[in-house]
Formats: sequence, C-alpha cells, structure tokens
Amino acid sequence: MEDITPEVRKFLSCFKARPGMYTGHDGMITELQLFVYGMQAFPLIYGDGDKVCIIPREFHDFTAKYYGESSSVMGWRNIILKHELDERSAFEKFWDILDECLISGGFEPLEKIEPSSTKYERRDTIDHVLYCDLAALADSFCRVFKRDRTAVLLRFGDLYRTPGFYGLAVWRDNFPVGAVIGNVEKTDEGEIYRLSELWVIPEERHKGYARQLLNELRERQSFCGVSRFYAAAEEEQAKALENLGFTDGGCLRIVELH
Repeated sequence: MEDITPEVRKFLSCFKARPGMYTGHDGMITELQLFVYGMQAFPLIYGDGDKVCIIPREFHDFTAKYYGESSSVMGWRNIILKHELDERSAFEKFWDILDECLISGGFEPLEKIEPSSTKYERRDTIDHVLYCDLAALADSFCRVFKRDRTAVLLRFGDLYRTPGFYGLAVWRDNFPVGAVIGNVEKTDEGEIYRLSELWVIPEERHKGYARQLLNELRERQSFCGVSRFYAAAEEEQAKALENLGFTDGGCLRIVELH
C-alpha cells in the first residue's frame, strides 16, 4: 500500500471540513464519490499525466473487511451505505474508515482541520474503536485505573498500530463508558484474539456492559475466523474474567525476567 500524496491529503482534509464548498451538499457520501471519480478521470480525459490516486487502491477491500463483508463487489460507497443510517452518517463514517486504512498501512491519518458544525457524534450503541476515539478512550480508562493520561494515550496508540488491532466500546452520550481492546494474532493453529484491556467506568457498572462487549466481540471476530480468545491476567483480574465466561486454560504461564 502506498501513502497518498501531501497534496491529496490536504485536499481530503479540506473536503472533510467543508464538503459544501466542493459539492454544494453538506456531507453526502454519494456526492463525495462522484467528485472523487471526476478528479480521477480528469487527467485521463485531458492527458495531463498519470491517473490521480485520491483514495488508496486498498480502501475498497479494507472497507469490506471492516464491515465483515465476505464479498467486496458492491463498491466502498454501497458497503458503507448498507451499514450506516443514511447518506450523512455514511459520509462521516467514510473518514473514520479512511483513517483506519491509512494507519493500517503504517501512515498517518488525515491532517486535522477544524471540523464543521455538523461534527459526527456517536450513537448510543456498541461500535468499533477508531483512531479518532483514542483520546476519549484514554479518558475513560483513566477514570477506572487513575493512570497518567499521556502514557495511556501513547500505549493505546502503539496498540492501535499493532497488526490485528480490534476494539469495541459502549457509547453513551458520545463517551465510551466501557471498552475491550486487543489484537488478532495469526498462529499455526489459526487466528486467536489476545485481550489487552477490558473496563467499564464505575458509575456505569452492574448494567451488563462488560458481558455485552465480550459477547459482541466473540460474535464479530468468530464470524471473521477467530477461533480462540485469551487474556494474560493477574489473579484478581483472572477471577473477574472467569465471572464473564473465561476459563482457566491451564496451559499458559507468565514468567518475568529480573
């Protein structure tokens, strides 16, 4: 996968911030796609250099994988529209997925420009953890564990960039009140999910959120081919996980180098 050029990165950032300046409509994914296709076709028509790459070639298949689609013949716009509420929600989700795609290739997300007044907000549901969620996720984590926020944010950034990262968060009033994060690891016995963190903020406990997160995680990742889920935990953490359905495998020991 190749990174997009600085010029394209700047253009997309401006388009994201003020779509009406380019299409006359405030945030519609169909208008975005038509505009991008027009830009890509321009040099082909007028013979002005090579075809312009506005969206990474891998974005199509990445979008299909993001939503767990077994086939990607629909095109990225149709895939996003299939899973989102409407044109505007799909438009906002497009930028999240594009950032995910760029980061998965080892590149930085789009340059941050002051967002428009129609900033996308999370619905009250369980949803994917995105790169742009990491700051709020760190705030939520620190409410539980009282850690240094800067260190937590750096760690979450490292986890996110680790191949196979996958996380889910419970959103309430546009804030992640609980989350599970970890990575899918490829082994000679298939793919397994290593759980790194699972938490629910104190004021939202005893509502079943932790169990809901794990059930949703297992359902989504099992559909994608993950066969096992595990966590390396200390005794107290292990007891809490056992109450949520984990069992002691009896085959894993944690040793430390002193």
